[in-house]
Amino acid sequence: HLAVAGISGSGKSSLVNALRMHLGGLNQLPKAKTGIVETTQETTRYEVPHSSYPFVLYDIPGSGTLDKPGWIYFHEQGLYLFDAIIVLIDNRFTQCDIAILKNCAHFEIPTFIVRSKSCSHVRNIVSELQGSFRNTPQVIDRRNPVSETFFQQARREYINNTKASVQAILKQAKLSDQRVYLVDKSNFPKHQPDQLLCFDEDELLGQLLNTLSSISITTSDF
Repeated sequence: HLAVAGISGSGKSSLVNALRMHLGGLNQLPKAKTGIVETTQETTRYEVPHSSYPFVLYDIPGSGTLDKPGWIYFHEQGLYLFDAIIVLIDNRFTQCDIAILKNCAHFEIPTFIVRSKSCSHVRNIVSELQGSFRNTPQVIDRRNPVSETFFQQARREYINNTKASVQAILKQAKLSDQRVYLVDKSNFPKHQPDQLLCFDEDELLGQLLNTLSSISITTSDF
């Protein structure tokens, strides 16, 4: 049982849909509703449409929809019941994200810190490097060395800044250091996404499957 939690608008429902599409196709199964504002009002269960994958996904209402301390959010959403939790961030960590990580550590629940919308973040950095949003290419032009150079530089900056920021926040919160996975929903359905805009999607999927498979094996022993 894998929960996807985080602040409102961080892309939780989009990530749920992308993971399900990648792991077997949505077919006729209902999709998680997506939107600019928070669209998930209650915890919703979504099957992964492939028998080889040992988990189901749960779309958790965004923490920004509730004016409550993080630890209350954790308990009222029943996050202590899940086998693993994705803590999804967009631009920054919130106090609720920290509370989720601290409570998960207390209950020994595996967590995955994931930053979403990575392609958009890289393109925003490219626009800053170029000095004009209008001139920002929406795709990498392989025929234009300048375009590719901008994307390479922006990608490095985005990766390094995100890792450093997460590491500093975890240290300040007195939490153990852990990896942050950078992803973009558009990369999951693709078999060969553009490498300059490809991030940690494969690594995240591999770790999710390994972690949840080991939990399933342990549980089946009892």
